[in-house]
Amino acid sequence: MASKSIVQPIPVIEVLPPEAIEIPVMAGVQCHRQYYVTQMPIWRVRELLRVREKAIERPAPSATNFAAMIQRGLNLTRVKNVAAYIVRGFQLNNPDKGEIYVLPAITVVFDPGAEYHFDALGEEGDLANFGILRLPPDTKFNAADGQHRAAGAGQAAEMLDAIAAETLTVTLYLDQGPTYLQTVFVDINENAVKVNTSTLVAMSHQRPTSELTRAVVSQLPFTDRFAVEATSINKAEKRLLFPLNGFEKACKLFVGKSDLDAQAVAQFWNAVAKHMPIWQQAFKSDDCRQLRQDTFALHMIAVWAIARAGQRLRELHGDDYLKSLAGLETINWHRSNVTWDKIGFTNRGTLAVNATSEGLLADYVFNCCKGGD
Repeated sequence: MASKSIVQPIPVIEVLPPEAIEIPVMAGVQCHRQYYVTQMPIWRVRELLRVREKAIERPAPSATNFAAMIQRGLNLTRVKNVAAYIVRGFQLNNPDKGEIYVLPAITVVFDPGAEYHFDALGEEGDLANFGILRLPPDTKFNAADGQHRAAGAGQAAEMLDAIAAETLTVTLYLDQGPTYLQTVFVDINENAVKVNTSTLVAMSHQRPTSELTRAVVSQLPFTDRFAVEATSINKAEKRLLFPLNGFEKACKLFVGKSDLDAQAVAQFWNAVAKHMPIWQQAFKSDDCRQLRQDTFALHMIAVWAIARAGQRLRELHGDDYLKSLAGLETINWHRSNVTWDKIGFTNRGTLAVNATSEGLLADYVFNCCKGGD
């Protein structure tokens, strides 16, 4: 049975209003072809390059009709989040706390459907690269990259009039044929690398837990043992012990719903380190691979379990909870310890890193420490 044609919301950037389009641009050359860069006030992006959800009769994308996919569908939740981000940054405007907004350029492929002109300001030098791009009124525009930024900026301007005068950078490429838009989209997105969470923890000034984690790490004697550009420790790694994103989770687990400051959290981790002989051994070594292989003490699941147990110990013992951490010294962290199988933390020596295992280890650590002095 043949599949039915499905009406799908396809984001289309349309020209408004229907009259000749003139855009001040700077011209450049890539892959032997001219392209253009311009700055547009958000009000003009909203009016000239408005992203709309428009029902277009188009067969559902399939292996027999790849051409149906010219762009990802517009995610209205993401548009709303971008708009909120812009409004918040615009209103707070506090660079020291990271309370700003930054929008990279959007990439647009335009199809004039007829002759178009670039009228340069001069014939030589820099003036030959600056001028006016004159396009027919029925020029088609499609966002190859940045459709959510464009739509979010437009929505933000509708939420707060003053934002309309802010500007966006738009890069314009002339459409080269039926597959060109898909090619540009893939080239931009295929090799995009998302920033890993350790780097976000190291650099973000908008996440309170990241601020707390950095402040805590700065007060620890093993500050140089954190990986800030990786979310896990490679088996071949010699010196680095803990990924920063994993340690952020540990700090959050220890703090719980309390309002502990960085000094109190650092005090906890310094006390933990004092009562973890394997940690002390690792801090003195320039090659910790064998320790990591032979024990669980340097694995993040152990750090998270200790944080969970510490949070419970703090609730149980109050300000005297640090004394109970001496119980950590009674724990045999070696993989060969038969206790791990007995408590269900491992299955015949094999560990599954999941919430259940983490909880079982946290219970064990708590029980080893709660009677400590």
